[in-house]
Amino acid sequence: PGQRHRRTHLRLARRGARVLGVDFSDEAIRFARRLANETGISARFEESEVIQWLESTDARFDLAFASYGVVGWLPDLERWARGIARILRPCGSFVYVEFHPILWSVGAAHTLDGDDYFETQEFVAPVRDYVKDSGPGLGASTTQPTTENLIPATSWQHGLGRTVSALAGAGLRIDTVREYPFSNGCKVHPSLLEAPKRRWVWPEGVARVPLMFALKATRDP
Repeated sequence: PGQRHRRTHLRLARRGARVLGVDFSDEAIRFARRLANETGISARFEESEVIQWLESTDARFDLAFASYGVVGWLPDLERWARGIARILRPCGSFVYVEFHPILWSVGAAHTLDGDDYFETQEFVAPVRDYVKDSGPGLGASTTQPTTENLIPATSWQHGLGRTVSALAGAGLRIDTVREYPFSNGCKVHPSLLEAPKRRWVWPEGVARVPLMFALKATRDP
């Protein structure tokens, strides 16, 4: 997902946008800069923790974009939303595409024995090898054995309602909210099946819940 995020920035730059991408990972920034150089696309990338950057930058934008695994790593959703509103010019828009938070509550047997949807405490666990699980969906290029990740990471569960409310509370007008029965690239549940366009879908006979959502919000003039 991190690399796909960087590729989205470059696609926007290829269409004529003046693009700035922000990530706290030095490896992600190096990859993005190398990809920009190799493709000849003009785009800038800054290494920074996103909340601190949102609260301190003097830059202002017509469009802000975030996707796939953003707010789950942030404890303060309202602070993130206020930062987004801060960097948008009047009439500027924020577009967000994310895995749907309800799917983390669905267990392997399609029962509600996963994470509590309304949990407010942090989750501490290693990040699984989702690239290996997703295979060609995320462009995996090897079938060699991988090393299990044992390093714990801290994440938070933010429901869809809370995410929308945080953005509205920051002064943004919510224009659209859409939910999708497929996942782009990433196999986010063990029972998902491959579908065209590098998507993953629920198997036949299973009552589907959303796998992704997208929203657009706008700052008033």
